[in-house]
Amino acid sequence: MDAPEKEKFWQKKGKIALYMAAGTGAVVGAVVWTHIEPAPVTNRKRVLLFDLENEIMLGKNSAQAILDEQQGKLLPPTHPSYQRIHQVFQRLVKSLPKTPVDQMVSAALDFDNLYVIDSPDTANAFVLPDGSTFVFSGLLDKECSGADGEGKLAVVLGHEMAHALQRHGGERLSYGGIISPLLMGVTFVCTFLGLDLSGGWWSTLCLLNMEQKAFEVLTMLPQNRQCESEADHVGILITAAACYDPVLGPKLWRDWNTRVVQPSNDGDGDGVVITLTPPEYLSTHPANERREKDLNALLPEAEKMRNEACMELGNSLKDAAKA
Repeated sequence: MDAPEKEKFWQKKGKIALYMAAGTGAVVGAVVWTHIEPAPVTNRKRVLLFDLENEIMLGKNSAQAILDEQQGKLLPPTHPSYQRIHQVFQRLVKSLPKTPVDQMVSAALDFDNLYVIDSPDTANAFVLPDGSTFVFSGLLDKECSGADGEGKLAVVLGHEMAHALQRHGGERLSYGGIISPLLMGVTFVCTFLGLDLSGGWWSTLCLLNMEQKAFEVLTMLPQNRQCESEADHVGILITAAACYDPVLGPKLWRDWNTRVVQPSNDGDGDGVVITLTPPEYLSTHPANERREKDLNALLPEAEKMRNEACMELGNSLKDAAKA
């Protein structure tokens, strides 16, 4: 094949690759456009490709898998730690009708499934898309201890409930369903054009890895941070509607920052332990300072909700006392 023929060949191949890329983008774009909807409370634009029923089914399957994995580690409902968590959690659940969350979603989730895992060294909690809630016992001692412990626990649980109520699990699944065909399209086009940095499988693997990381940094991580900020927003409203002090929201993150640098335990008391965190653009969560600042900005809204909810509670208590 002489030079002019080679040039025509690559021009034709380039046009075909361009058409394939444009076609893939158009199909994915059409799917995304037809599945955009506003999130409750915040009106943030989001993409949901799956029905709520599918998300709930996935949540139930995940819950069963976790229960199988944690057999023998679940605290009984009679345990003091379980009762403490259950009391706060039920108070939050009962406050949901007073909040601006999607009440249809709230009614569909089963918040009766609360599980406390005996793990003193783990300070964590999460709520699955079906409402199943898992709390590690270390949360009580590490993050939710002291005089403000109950209120801080309410902030953490309210945040996790907000993830389920705002259907963030469905969003993550949807973004995965969008990005996967895009990655496949890019890979196919590169293969079609014969793009291989050195002609070997190693360079192809590196190229695919770079594509995946680029999509992750540019799309998945920002979307995840938006969900976390939204869960902070909705969660503090749930906490306030349950008559807990919303000031404990930003205080929780402020206290967390004070533990980033702390005295070491090496015996001489001279060193420090520094917890290194990645830059925000490489993290799944907003920076602690940003979360504290954003929650402080939401305090007037949360205080108003708390005043209204607690006024109703106070009136009902007065009526009960008169009776």
